[in-house]
Amino acid sequence: MKALDADGFVEAVLQLAAELGLKIEERRPGWSICFNETSDKWLSEQHLRQLYPAILEADLSDARINQLIEQVAPGRPCTHVGMRQIVARLHEVGGWAPGAGG
Repeated sequence: MKALDADGFVEAVLQLAAELGLKIEERRPGWSICFNETSDKWLSEQHLRQLYPAILEADLSDARINQLIEQVAPGRPCTHVGMRQIVARLHEVGGWAPGAGG
C-alpha cells in the first residue's frame, strides 16, 4: 500500500473529482469540489483534511463514509455518492492508506 499524507490525500481527491467531471474551484481559502451545482453543495480542502485519515480506512461501509462526511460537513447529502466514488477510486488505483505526515 502507498502511504498518503493529508496534502497528498487532498491532491488525489481533487484530481479524481476532476476526472469524474465535478467542478473544482478556488474558493475561500483553497480549492473546493462542487458535488451538486443545482443545490450548490461543496466540500472544501478544509473538509477533506478533516476527513483524513479516517475516510481511507479499509472496508468502510457506505453508511460509515456518509457519517464521516456529515461530521465535517453537515447537511450536504449530495456530496456522499461522489465522495464514496472518489474513496473507492483511491483504493482501486493506488491502494492508498493513511501515511506519515499530515
